[in-house]
Amino acid sequence: MENIKSINYPNTLRGDYQSYITVGEEGCIKIEKIYKNGEMAAIGWIRVEYENGNVAEIKESICDLHGEL
Repeated sequence: MENIKSINYPNTLRGDYQSYITVGEEGCIKIEKIYKNGEMAAIGWIRVEYENGNVAEIKESICDLHGEL
């Protein structure tokens, strides 16, 4: 998925503990799929960028990704 608009994590049945991140809300300006070099290069990561310069990286395997419909 190239145009990720939101994610929720962790992707478990315990929905009452899920966090949601959506582009355009709470300072989130971009969500993109990335790959890192090194021992975990085969694992996909989700990079979340914020207006204030903060960046979060979350393993793709624990997220549900949502794009444009």
